[in-house]
Amino acid sequence: MMKMYYVAFGQPSKSYGIAQKILNQAKAMRANQIDIQVLFVSIFSLSNEDYLEGDYHHLYLENPDRTPLVSKLTNRPRLVKKLTNYLNDYPVDFIYMRYPAYIDRVMLRFARRFAHKLIIENNTKELPEKVMNREKITLALEHIYGKAFLSNVRASISVTDEIARYEKSRSGNSLNAYVIPNGIQVDSVAERSAPAFDGYQLDILFVAKLYRHHGLDRLIYGLKNYSGNMNINLHVVGAGLAMPEIKKLVQNLKMQHQVKFYGRLHGQEMDKLYEQCHIAAGTLGIHRKKMKEGVTLKVREYVARGIPFFLSDYDPDLQKDEIRPYYLPVAGDESPVNISEVGNFANKVLTDEEHPQKMRTYAWHNLDMFVKMKSLKNVLENLKKEDNG
Repeated sequence: MMKMYYVAFGQPSKSYGIAQKILNQAKAMRANQIDIQVLFVSIFSLSNEDYLEGDYHHLYLENPDRTPLVSKLTNRPRLVKKLTNYLNDYPVDFIYMRYPAYIDRVMLRFARRFAHKLIIENNTKELPEKVMNREKITLALEHIYGKAFLSNVRASISVTDEIARYEKSRSGNSLNAYVIPNGIQVDSVAERSAPAFDGYQLDILFVAKLYRHHGLDRLIYGLKNYSGNMNINLHVVGAGLAMPEIKKLVQNLKMQHQVKFYGRLHGQEMDKLYEQCHIAAGTLGIHRKKMKEGVTLKVREYVARGIPFFLSDYDPDLQKDEIRPYYLPVAGDESPVNISEVGNFANKVLTDEEHPQKMRTYAWHNLDMFVKMKSLKNVLENLKKEDNG
């Protein structure tokens, strides 16, 4: 049986949605007969009550440096050294790693140390995203070390073809790039019971760890401009760097009666809101990262739960006839979302009373993590065959 580690720089926190995705990936890998151990790597530990339930190991520094500014230079080398020592003690076939928040000299040395085993998962175009978020220091480090890092890894697993082509180009065309879109563990979320729709009261759900590329401002401006006969409310779940700006926008536009913020929700509270809302909003600003294609986790959850939605990015997993009636593509630019189009979509799609079941069936066959990790297993087996000649 193939043996590998899944390394992710981040804390296995209940509030970190990516951590749950990683554990779902690992579970699906094991179901595909891959012996995998998940390693979360972070400078700081967590309080016991904050840890996510699951099968993983957490590497962190026992006594991290907390000196302002200096700690950024001292803690990461110590952390990567601890990771390196751990991996040296327990040899595996491959090391699967989510692309770190940034690449520096320490991560370049790590890539050179494990080059023949290291497989990187890429979920975005790193440089444009850092430009969008105004991350000047990490952007400079990516310019200096990113190309050399990518040219030293065994292969890249990108979630879209657009990202795969970008990473291959950034590596100087030396990178082995494969495409496997994001998946979801379908049975980890509940299928919703759709609320009744009277054609007048429309409730829209938006779920995200909010950043500028989610484009929520476009939806809010669209609601402000809307002059149709529907009474529309927007329910926003999550937090994130862009949340203060969004709340200020809602206040300035005097839309507090129409936009409700819930913060982070989990479990039954989240299930209840899904059953209260008629449709949902996906990502509306991916063009701000100089991208057109997206395979977001929240859209996969929308499909698995059975709630119709609208979005501005092209999702390669949503191009089959069975799913097309249940989502609305909107313009991928800076214009306010056309709410009249959204209302017409809601009027049409919500007449199908079986839409939750049909969407969930599609998720089982096309988006479930077991299906996605079967594709990954095929890639790994081919790489292993190369090793064996």
